[in-house]
Amino acid sequence: MKKLLAMFAVFGLVALVAAYVALAPLSTSGPGAVQTALAFLDEGAARISAIAGRSEAVLALLGLGMVLGLIAALAVGKSSAPPQDEDVTPAPGPVWRPEPHSHEDRIAGLRRRASGTTASEPDYESPVITALVDETEYGQSDYGQTADAQACEAAEPEVIAAERPRPVILVRKARERNRDWTWDLSWLGGLPRLGSAPWPRDSHGTPLPFAAQVNLSELAGACAESPLPHSGSLAFFLGEGAVVAVSPGEHDFTDPPADLPPAYEEDGTPLPSTPTRLSRYLFPFWPVEPVAEPGDEEPGPSTLQEHGMTSAALAEVGEDNLWWYGVFHLTDQLREALDGAQRDYDAELSQEGKAKDALAALEARGDALPEAVAGARRKIHDIDARLREIEEQASEMPAMIEALEGFSSGRGPWEPMTEEERGLVTEILGEIHARHGKLVEARLPHALAPLRALCIRAMATGAPKAFAALPDDLLEKIGKDFTAPPRDHHRIFTDPAQGPQDDDLLLLQLASDDMMEWRWDNLGRYQFRIDRKDALGGNWQNARLIFEPA
Repeated sequence: MKKLLAMFAVFGLVALVAAYVALAPLSTSGPGAVQTALAFLDEGAARISAIAGRSEAVLALLGLGMVLGLIAALAVGKSSAPPQDEDVTPAPGPVWRPEPHSHEDRIAGLRRRASGTTASEPDYESPVITALVDETEYGQSDYGQTADAQACEAAEPEVIAAERPRPVILVRKARERNRDWTWDLSWLGGLPRLGSAPWPRDSHGTPLPFAAQVNLSELAGACAESPLPHSGSLAFFLGEGAVVAVSPGEHDFTDPPADLPPAYEEDGTPLPSTPTRLSRYLFPFWPVEPVAEPGDEEPGPSTLQEHGMTSAALAEVGEDNLWWYGVFHLTDQLREALDGAQRDYDAELSQEGKAKDALAALEARGDALPEAVAGARRKIHDIDARLREIEEQASEMPAMIEALEGFSSGRGPWEPMTEEERGLVTEILGEIHARHGKLVEARLPHALAPLRALCIRAMATGAPKAFAALPDDLLEKIGKDFTAPPRDHHRIFTDPAQGPQDDDLLLLQLASDDMMEWRWDNLGRYQFRIDRKDALGGNWQNARLIFEPA
């Protein structure tokens, strides 16, 4: 009887842990004190799941519980049995311990480079360093790591390899119909969860645009040798750049400041200096999973895609659909083109005034060369021609805008258009370019495909009503083939092939990614870097943001 009680007691405790891992997170409801307590358990569950996956972790825990239960039963049986088997010593029970990665890596010492310099040509050489401090010192730090001196002495080469963190790729997660992904632990875009930390501002007092937040427990689960803290999270901001440390626990999304500048122009450029009708103040929200990059001889995880595709490829999937959201966007683009025409007209008018003043000065001299006077008059003539062209092309634009507004009146943004309606939009685009030429050339598409890709991007990351309109074949395609940017990865730490290691840590790289509306100049990448000692000391204010052209 004692054997059974001991076995079931031990197995029951381990089964409770397995059940919590299977059901986590559980801190999204309940009283505040309970949420705070459960938040720490959720982080532990997330770390266990990140090592081998949720299902594998649960099965491993249940198996461990059975083994420990049998050992407990044997121990109780031995203590109550006659001493006839004193010479037999039961073997110790198994102890689950995550194995450190053995892949050696170097952290690239990248610095801001002049435009046009390739990323494969480092500016200088620097000595290779390990990514962790001495194990004895690290075991006494606040990061919760305990040094195992005997293990280090027994396997010194493996420890050296583990001290160099392998690169970690941030893989975009596939969105599912019946899952609320707003509580995922790491994500790109959207709003940060800063807890009590303030929203960072630049030297002029302007709020910085938010880019990403990475859960450090998830990161440690993917990269056990990570030199960063193993709890809490880091929030990353663009502009002048800022890294904000967020304490462990569950936090609500932080409200954006009222004076937050726009993050991007939809289907346009990021970080615009002037707000327009197309301005959006938050990048699309997209949860990510940290995945360790495999070594040369290791098979890559099934979730790790080598290269993604641009959203233009989505326009070729499935039926040739278009949604009214695309017509609303087209109307706003036309309004912006009309505003741009007025700005162009004012600029040409200013140039005309200067040209007329220059001509008057030449004629007043009396000794001006005829060629100079003729050249000044030709300049005025050319400006006048451009002014007339702008006037003619802009004069009919309000009527076209009014026609588009009437065409889309009463329509919901996520209603699909009929084939006949799509044909009308194609005709309208052709007429717009024929009548308004240069005023719309750089602002409006010539075909439906870019509008379709725009709608698909907006549905994939949009509110539930928008997401519900996304066809299943497109949802499957995005979840399968769009987990990575088309050219480079969003990554933490650095591939040794990109340069020599120095005192820098790559905290985060954000690659050009049109699914995130991150159309960086020259297809480059933003990098948050920090000195290794500052990272170990938690001096996140010393992190630097640099831009590296492709």
